[in-house]
Amino acid sequence: GTARLFVNRIGNRNNWLGLRLLGKKANRDMLGARVEVVVTVRQVLLRRARTDGSYCSSQDPRVLVGLGKAERVEAVRVRWPDGNLEEWKNPPINRYLTLKEGTSQGKK
Repeated sequence: GTARLFVNRIGNRNNWLGLRLLGKKANRDMLGARVEVVVTVRQVLLRRARTDGSYCSSQDPRVLVGLGKAERVEAVRVRWPDGNLEEWKNPPINRYLTLKEGTSQGKK
């Protein structure tokens, strides 16, 4: 069929965080990595880096997390496909960040 373009004219009403996950050796998207976005101790949002979708389609490999009205994030934890766990504390919100394997403030 014909191509369609959808435009969000509502505007940006809530906070969000976008993450691009890169491996340390090949700078490749780390598909399969699991992400925990710690908004508060009681609110942890879980996501997975993936591109799978439906038949003949794919998704952006970046991880997009809606934060609602939350004004900050305490930490982002990434469990890489090899099992290593890293944590980035107090990341800025309402933007895309690139998290590269082996560059966090603390390994778990």
